[in-house]
Parts: sequence; C-alpha cells; structure tokens
Amino acid sequence: MNTRLKSLLGTALCAALISNANAGMLVGNNAGAMGGNDTLAKVLEEIDEYNAANDPDLIDPTGLFKKSDGDAAFVFNPANGFAFYQDAAGMIPVLTEGALTSLSVAYFEYTGTDANLLYYSAKGPSKFGFSLFTFMPGLNQLDLVGASNEISHVSFWEGPPGLDPNGDPLIPEPGSLLLTAWACLALAAQRRALR
Repeated sequence: MNTRLKSLLGTALCAALISNANAGMLVGNNAGAMGGNDTLAKVLEEIDEYNAANDPDLIDPTGLFKKSDGDAAFVFNPANGFAFYQDAAGMIPVLTEGALTSLSVAYFEYTGTDANLLYYSAKGPSKFGFSLFTFMPGLNQLDLVGASNEISHVSFWEGPPGLDPNGDPLIPEPGSLLLTAWACLALAAQRRALR
C-alpha cells in the first residue's frame, strides 16, 4: 500500500472518529393521531412502555426543563448551554426556532448546568406525535424516527441531579475530542514506525 493511500486512510479514520453525533437511545415513538403532544404524561407513558419490555428500567423525569418553541430566547442562547446544528459534525449552527422547524433532522448539545437533562423529545406535526430519546453528552440527533416530517419543537426533560436515565450516578467521562486526538496520535506514531 503506497504512502499516499495510507495517509488518506488515516485521515478518513480520524475524521470518522471526530464525528461524534449520536442520538440518545430511542425510548419510543408516540404515533400521536389522538393526543400525541409531548406532555409529561405522554412522556411517562413512553417510558412505562419501554420499561415493560426492557431491563434495566429507565427512571422518570421530574418535569419539563425547556421547550424550543416556548423558551426560544433561552434555548437558542449558547450562553445557556444549548447549541443546535444542521449537520452531524456540529459545523453549521441553527440559531433560531424558525430555522430549526424547517429541518427534518438536526443536532444539539447541552453543556449547561441549570438542569440534569435525562430525555429529549422531538415533536413533529400533530398527526405524527413525537420521538423520545435518552440524552447523551455530546451531539444528540433530533429525528422523528420513522417519518421525514419537519421538527415542530424539541422538549428537554430533567431529572434528579447526578443521575443518568438508568438511575446510575453520573460519572464524568473523558472528552471524546481528547480520546480522538489520542487515537489520531497513536495512528500517526504507528504509521511512522512502519516506515
């Protein structure tokens, strides 16, 4: 394998590692024809359905933290910890509610300290309902699973401080960018050693 091809493959591997957009785990879809709004009661129903079929159980959120359409001034202010993007690389920002609702898929991250986010729900048109996901550190995908409808709004559900959706204590993890940098450095060192 020539050196140029090895270099290209190494660059592609690093780029793949850097892309860290992940949807949280899909908890459920509320198909919505009748009463599919993402209220706390409907979110709890989705969690109960998930828990009936899966182990370990997910814990219940304590309430709604913010909604992208009801609290747009807060949610679209990066100083509050929210950032929205059009792309999985987190390079094309979404700065307004209007821009978000024109998309069928988007991405967000929350680095704020005002709430312990456990879940988020992407709401579609009234006849679609919503998709409920567990929240993960890093970029989270906003998607209406099983439909290509535009996003109506996103709701962010908080829970008890210091717990993840499984009820386990939150353990700080090393940043994915730091891990990616180490992987790229190791790959570069290995390539130099093979020369």
